[in-house]
Amino acid sequence: MQVKEIQSKKLFKEYLIEVPHNEIDEKTDLKIKELAPKTNLPGFRKGKAPLNLVKKKYENDILQEVINTVIQEKLKNLLDEKSIKPLRMPKIAVTKYEKNKILEFNIKIDLPPEFDLYDFTKLELNDYEVKLTKKDIDENYDKFVKSQIHYHSINENREVKKNDQIIISIKSEDEEVPEILRKENKIPVNIGSEHQYIPELDKILLEKKVKKGDQLKIDLKIPTDKEKKNNKLFKFDISIIDIKEIHKTKIDEDYLKKNNMKSIDDLKKQIENNLKEQFQLISSEISKKQLLDSLENNHEFEIPEGILNDENQSIWQRVEQAKKDGSLDPDDKQLKEKDLKDRYEKIAKRRVKLALIISHIAKKNEISVNQEEISKGLMDYSKNYPGQEKQIFEYFKNNPSEIEVIRGPIFEKKVIEFVFDKTKKIKKSINVEKLMKIQKDLFNNNL
Repeated sequence: MQVKEIQSKKLFKEYLIEVPHNEIDEKTDLKIKELAPKTNLPGFRKGKAPLNLVKKKYENDILQEVINTVIQEKLKNLLDEKSIKPLRMPKIAVTKYEKNKILEFNIKIDLPPEFDLYDFTKLELNDYEVKLTKKDIDENYDKFVKSQIHYHSINENREVKKNDQIIISIKSEDEEVPEILRKENKIPVNIGSEHQYIPELDKILLEKKVKKGDQLKIDLKIPTDKEKKNNKLFKFDISIIDIKEIHKTKIDEDYLKKNNMKSIDDLKKQIENNLKEQFQLISSEISKKQLLDSLENNHEFEIPEGILNDENQSIWQRVEQAKKDGSLDPDDKQLKEKDLKDRYEKIAKRRVKLALIISHIAKKNEISVNQEEISKGLMDYSKNYPGQEKQIFEYFKNNPSEIEVIRGPIFEKKVIEFVFDKTKKIKKSINVEKLMKIQKDLFNNNL
C-alpha cells in the first residue's frame, strides 16, 4: 500500500491510497475458491462446477465486495498508523480502478477541534414566571368556546365547502412514496385548516368540488426524506368516503357533566392551568435558547471545513426547494440572494458549533442514550401519527439507520438538561405580553 498525503491542515487531512492489483486478485481468487463448494450451476452437481465457470459468473460481484473490504482495511491501517481519530466517518471515493491495474482511492478526514469547556456554574439564565390576569383567562375561555366544534355526516349529496371535513382513503403504487401514505383508509381532511395530514390536499379537494363517493386521481408533492427538504410529485388514487359538516358545541350543563366539571368556573380553572403549562413551556424554550446562545458565545474554536460545508449545502438545498415550492419564510423573501446566503451560512455555523460543543460535553461527562430511552422516544414519536403506530415501528425496524431521528433529540435534551441544572437561574415575574415579546425578539433571527 502506498500512501500519499494530499492535504494536511489542523482539522482536515486528505490522502491518496494505492493498492497493487495482485492484492485485489489474490483476495478475489480466495473468495471464489471459498464460494465454489457452495455453488449450484446448471449441468453440474452442487460444488462440482469448474472454478473458471464459477469465476466467470461471480467475479464481478465478488470483486466489488473485495474492493470494499480492502478500502475499509486500508482506512483502519491509516488511522491506526497515524493515530488519527476522525470527527465523523471519513469520505472515501475510488479515483481509479481497472482490472489488473492498481486500485486508487481518496480519503478525506475531518478532525475534531480541541477546546476547553466553559464553567457552566457561571452562566446566568432568566427563569420567567407568568402572572395570569382575569382578562387573560376570560379571553382564552372565549377562544376555547369558539374552538369547540364537532362534525356530522351530511344527508344531501352536495359539493364540499369550506370548513367541511372529508373522510378519504388514499393509495399509491409508487414505491418511493413513504410507506405510511401508500395505502390508508378513513383519513380526515379538514377543509381550510392550518394543520393538514397531507399539505395542500384540502385546497385541491375544494377546487375539484368533490362529493361523497367520488373517485379521483391526484398528483401530490410529498417529502421523500426525513428532513422534508426534497419534495417529489406522486400519483395517488383517492376515494371520498364521507363529507361532514361543522357544528358548534354548546357549553351547557350536559357538556360540563360529560367532561367531569361542575361549573363554568371549573372549566375556566382548567383553562387557567393549561395556560400556565403552555407559558411554562414557552419559558423553558426561552431558557433553552438563552443557554444555547451562552454556549455558543462562551466557546471559541476553529470549525472543521468539511462538516461546515456539508451543513451549508444541506440547508441551502432546503432553501432552494422552498423557493420552488413557494414556501420560503416571508422574512427570507425580502432578502437579496447574497444576504439570504449570509443568513443561512450563520445558521449552519451555529448548528455545527453547538453540535460539537454538545458532543464534547456528552463525551466528557459520559452522557449517552440507552435503548429504553430510544424505545420510549419511538413510542412518543409514533403518537404524532394516530392510527399509523404499527407502520412507524415497522419502518424503523426495517431502516435501523434512521433511528437517529429518535436518538438525536433525546441526546441533545439530556446534554442541555445536564448543563441547565448547573446554571444559576434568576426568577422574574412578568405578564403574558412581555413573555410573548421576549419569545418573538429572541427567536426572530431564526438562529
